[in-house]
Amino acid sequence: MNELEQAGLARLRDGWISGGAMFELAPVDWKEIATAATSDEQERRLLAIAAQALDVALRPDAPKMLKRRPPLPVLALPMLPDRLRPLLRAVLKYAADARLKTRVAALVASRGFVLHPMDWMPAPSYQESPDVYAPWIDWQAGADSEKQSRREHLTAETWDDFYPAARRTALVDLRRTMPAVARTLIETKGASEPAEVRMALIELMRFGLRPMTFRF
Repeated sequence: MNELEQAGLARLRDGWISGGAMFELAPVDWKEIATAATSDEQERRLLAIAAQALDVALRPDAPKMLKRRPPLPVLALPMLPDRLRPLLRAVLKYAADARLKTRVAALVASRGFVLHPMDWMPAPSYQESPDVYAPWIDWQAGADSEKQSRREHLTAETWDDFYPAARRTALVDLRRTMPAVARTLIETKGASEPAEVRMALIELMRFGLRPMTFRF
């Protein structure tokens, strides 16, 4: 739409605001579409055409920095029933920090449910979220990254190709099946991670431990 057409639309708008009939000032093509038996109907049709033109022709372009996200993943557990969500939101209101809110989410998960994303979403930087929320954590991390959400095997070479939650899940699996390999990975890659991530990695060493035996 050029400046002349925009000026014409502005003139029509100003005329309608002042309560006048603007059919005679409309473009010729519009008059052919808006022609009707009564003057009131003509104005209504002309108004509909003008509104459509403004909505389509003058719609601002989306910023180039915007990226289309994939749909939010479906988790392995069902959502908490709607009838319980008001009570849950009241509990979350009194949970003062991320640690306490995560405990509430963990309690709900232990009962076989996950929270609605509009009530609570795990922070990508917080390492203690229940494992069932790992797809949501990776979904958030994927908003600013082109990484794959999961590789078949976690190694020192593919370490950076894993999102944090997927990496944690893979390390837990390794600790249970090949604990020495997982320990080597943590020793090799953990040193380059931030302190809070290193602490969470060390915490994973509890998986795969065996009872100690003593001989006398």
